[in-house]
Amino acid sequence: MKPGRPHATLRVAGVIALLGAVIAMAPSAAQAPAPIAAPVSAPPVHGPDPVEFGRPAVRAYTDRDGLPQNSAMAMAIDARGYLWVATQDGLATYNGRAWTVMNLPDRTVSNFVRSMIIASDGSIWCGRENG
Repeated sequence: MKPGRPHATLRVAGVIALLGAVIAMAPSAAQAPAPIAAPVSAPPVHGPDPVEFGRPAVRAYTDRDGLPQNSAMAMAIDARGYLWVATQDGLATYNGRAWTVMNLPDRTVSNFVRSMIIASDGSIWCGRENG
């Protein structure tokens, strides 16, 4: 992190937490679709909606949870719905349950990922510091 920008890490952590909340609230492929209309006497299918309480469920992820480093430089979601995070120490992907860390080729040159994009064919393109 550059001197004079202590708020940048907090802002990035907030974005990661927000994306984690969106992924956590999205239905998985294994879940059965919710009925369109339920009888009045039926209990709620998924429990109470956290938005009704005014505080959606949010989780901030750090290196203790499996990220290679706490500074996220870029984020993207692939066709499978996995969250990809580019950090100063490599890439990480989150499948909704666990983080998987992926180092760049020739890590001795640099593992600092500055930018990332997911191509239409599903490949991940990264721009790293020092080439």
